[in-house]
Amino acid sequence: MRGDTTGQIYELGRLYMDRIIPLFQQHRPAAARQSTHPSRPSFDALRNDIVANMRPSPKDHKASKAQALLRDDFRCMVTGLVDIASYAARLVEGPRPTRTGRTECVHIFPESLGFLEGQDPEKKNFIATAYTMLNRFGYTDIQPELAGTKIHRLENVLTLATGMHEEFDQLNLWFEAVPDKPHAYCVITHDPFIPGWSVPQQVTFTSRYDIPLPSPRYLRIHAACCRIAHLSGAAEYIDKIYRDEEDLPVLAPDGASAPVLEHFLQRLVTRVDG
Repeated sequence: MRGDTTGQIYELGRLYMDRIIPLFQQHRPAAARQSTHPSRPSFDALRNDIVANMRPSPKDHKASKAQALLRDDFRCMVTGLVDIASYAARLVEGPRPTRTGRTECVHIFPESLGFLEGQDPEKKNFIATAYTMLNRFGYTDIQPELAGTKIHRLENVLTLATGMHEEFDQLNLWFEAVPDKPHAYCVITHDPFIPGWSVPQQVTFTSRYDIPLPSPRYLRIHAACCRIAHLSGAAEYIDKIYRDEEDLPVLAPDGASAPVLEHFLQRLVTRVDG
């Protein structure tokens, strides 16, 4: 029975690698990496109207970016880099910043997951399979939370400097929750990402105007995918874990025993990092 169970563990692990991790590991064309510099009138209008017209779920990327910038005080949530367009539009309060640069609106779960309509059949099947896998891991409410324009909800959005955005998409940057400290995270980076600027060990996300902060649950799923993607020597550690386990049940095909896989993956992460 143990041999059969080992095969199922590896198969579920392979599905996780094939169907869940690629959701977050994005390869954006170079043209998509540049933020559009907004005109000053649009920002002036935004500052006057955004609070009065706040919506629980912005309707598009532009509205999501605007609300996230306001929430995050017009700066990168990790480095504190002040958004250059916002500074030029005189939206940034306080003393003259020491650094400015481009920031981007970063979706934790990619925008493409919100819209099945219009996708080619292969992409549509990939998205549907990914949501099925998430459902089997117990995240049954992720799809309805992010369906359609709800993919732009503020809980799914970060403001990051351009370089940080790219590494977040490549799974080389993620956030690990600090126990008993709401919205406090350890900032984790992984080779080959070596930040060219100071990155704090911990950050605490705060919100202006009571705008929702990034969801700890969404960040936890992203972090799990990052850690699993960087595992090495997994087979050796699985063998060691099996020697420690006396009564491991066979994994159920309907996903009911998914916590067993999560237990194994968490043990792997702990042992590799330790």
